[in-house]
Amino acid sequence: VTITADAIIGDAYSYAVVYSIAREDGQPLAEDLEPLGNGVLPLTFDRADTSVGVIGGSHGSAYFYDADPSEPSIQYVEKTTSDVPLEPGTATATFRNLYLMGKEFQDNIPVAEGNWKIRFQFSFPDSSVRLPGGQTFQLNGMEAVLDGVTISPLSIQVDYTVHQELAWSEDRESGQINAHDREQSYRYFESLPVVITYTDGTTQDLTNAGGGITPGDGETVCQKSRIFDELRPLDEVASVTVGDIVLPVSAG
Repeated sequence: VTITADAIIGDAYSYAVVYSIAREDGQPLAEDLEPLGNGVLPLTFDRADTSVGVIGGSHGSAYFYDADPSEPSIQYVEKTTSDVPLEPGTATATFRNLYLMGKEFQDNIPVAEGNWKIRFQFSFPDSSVRLPGGQTFQLNGMEAVLDGVTISPLSIQVDYTVHQELAWSEDRESGQINAHDREQSYRYFESLPVVITYTDGTTQDLTNAGGGITPGDGETVCQKSRIFDELRPLDEVASVTVGDIVLPVSAG
């Protein structure tokens, strides 16, 4: 079984890599490999990681699908967004043991056992635009400033600073998340509405997007980000609304 890095797209903070997986004898990768209702294939690796040299936090998702059922390869997509700007360099992807997923972990059926390691150039045109910040707003009775919004056909990142320092509970230091911490996280982060409005009048609510919170020095720096489920050209985006701040989007 061979794994090949086929394509990469990215912007200032996010990237998506498409890998192809195929048997060298041209036979189907696995018998009875049927997609789930959303088109995702029920496959999983023991381990899958693409390292791009970013020093900082990141989050994302990954899935398998079949881009062309008429040929035997299947595709694996890894989507990641970082809390620091991406830099060009060399990416290293490592994979271990591919399985067909069962109802429980112990029911997984081996498809290909072994280790794969791939290196490729981590470089792409930055497809994002930066929307101006500096606007102040109120967030649950606290004063905050919108530092800026970065949006591309692939992802969005909202940077803002709350002029009040979040204080986690002592339990959090031991890895315990209690009701106080959940309430604070909602107050500073989850409750901030983020909505994209498209030129056709449709909207996408990204209020539940992931990201990070960094308290310190009397303030709390927050980043809210999401990689989209599908690519949308920026000329289809009319505006981004953060709280009650509306930012027009111009692809040019």
